[in-house]
Amino acid sequence: IMLKSEIKKLSTDFGKEEENDYKIIQLKEIKETKLAKGKPTGFNFIDEKLQGGLREGDLAIISGLSGNGKSLLTLQMIKNYSAQKIPVLIFSFEEPIDRIKWRLSEMGADDNILCFTPKKLKSGHVSWLEEKILDGISHYGIKVIAIDNLDFLTAERKLNSDDKWSIQSRIVAMLKRVSIENKITIILNAHVKKLDNTQPKMEDLYGSGDTYKLADFVLFIHRTREEGVSGEKVLSNKSNLIIEKNRLNGMCGVQTIYFRDNLFHEEDIGDGWQKDV
Repeated sequence: IMLKSEIKKLSTDFGKEEENDYKIIQLKEIKETKLAKGKPTGFNFIDEKLQGGLREGDLAIISGLSGNGKSLLTLQMIKNYSAQKIPVLIFSFEEPIDRIKWRLSEMGADDNILCFTPKKLKSGHVSWLEEKILDGISHYGIKVIAIDNLDFLTAERKLNSDDKWSIQSRIVAMLKRVSIENKITIILNAHVKKLDNTQPKMEDLYGSGDTYKLADFVLFIHRTREEGVSGEKVLSNKSNLIIEKNRLNGMCGVQTIYFRDNLFHEEDIGDGWQKDV
């Protein structure tokens, strides 16, 4: 049994230790000077622009018009991470998890893919997501979180004046905090508000402007159209990968990718099929 004096000393020592964690220091006292190694997404274009891939603490937004392939792009990244022994926790609000499993199997993933998910999604409340993320980190060593998509996430209304967009801003800020505090990468899918087929920009993201302002990277996938047999414009097997924001080094750009055999390829390997992805 500890004496009161010993308990008091331990408490005081802990207090001093905590104060030490938050004291002001000169930059030279920070030991780490090198850029942390990125986790390659498996797409050379993205990984080159990001100097190796996504890193812990990063919040990346993947967006595009409905049916242009943002969910498939995310799943292909998950498959690529698994091949590197990097476990991913996915929250799929748009599609049932059995269909996600089927999509991954169509991509060539086997049952041992390092992709984890809650059995059921209790809610889209960010506090519940954080609880499950901590659970995944503790039990499965989760390094990457994939959320599909932002529209399904909720948070408590703090003020009567809170509107949908102010709540959404708080949600994105909370996800960014979770990524930094837990040293994980978060990939968040989001819709665009535009309806025409022109190439999307950051300002076209649906909802609060803080969605792209708080993100480290904003990536769009935009499926192109070509002339069909009857002269009408039809969706092609080609898409543009567009890096619109890169907080790491500012390097942005566009790369054409090709969809065939349920996968995106960075080189043209033949004609794909004319069907929505």
